[in-house]
Amino acid sequence: MQEVADRFRETGDTRELYTSYAKASEKSWANTKRPSYQTDLWYCHNRNRICLEMLGDLCEGKDVLSIGSREWVEDELLESINGRIVRTDLIAQPEKKIIGADAAQLPFKEQTFNVVICREVIEHVPDADATFQEIKRVLKPEGHLLITTPNGLGGYIDGVIHVRGYTPPSFLDELETQGFDVIKKKGDIPYLLNGIVLFKSIEVQERLLQDFMEIDRITRDCEHLYYLSTHLYVLCKRR
Repeated sequence: MQEVADRFRETGDTRELYTSYAKASEKSWANTKRPSYQTDLWYCHNRNRICLEMLGDLCEGKDVLSIGSREWVEDELLESINGRIVRTDLIAQPEKKIIGADAAQLPFKEQTFNVVICREVIEHVPDADATFQEIKRVLKPEGHLLITTPNGLGGYIDGVIHVRGYTPPSFLDELETQGFDVIKKKGDIPYLLNGIVLFKSIEVQERLLQDFMEIDRITRDCEHLYYLSTHLYVLCKRR
């Protein structure tokens, strides 16, 4: 990805950057022998579990927009939701009925959707303010937004792929400023999980994964896990 980042700094071509990043992600997931594969797989399943718990029956029979819908993780989540789902991504995927659309310029009328799901997107988009305002525009009055982003304290910001980061308190402040009332906030495994990728041995990673799964079991219902987690999960309502 370093070559992709260097090229982006020269060209500023966001679409090319995203396409290259998506291809690299697909290649990574295709490599089931890499040491962190099982850890990443478990983590993604865990992300979906948390989101489904937060959504509850909000999507039941409702109009739902998924922004940034490219990867298999979104496929798995959306297959578990019983609603009228529309999917968008920067690059269209007709075979998956994904509409090509910039998150800051959504091709929908005002007040179209009851629920918007926007996971792992806001840290990538060039204009966060425009993206939040578009989400508000297409949401029906008192519609809900489920949004997730990495915990900025985990050191994700590189200025190219991740152009911004939010700490747990600043993310809540941002949502309030953008016109959303926070209803629920949750976290996942404490962000020490990132340390697993430092180990190049599959055997070591598998052993550590068991430990982190136990940590997840113990901390899952912790009231303050949001402030310690690897990713931040917030369900809010359009004001």
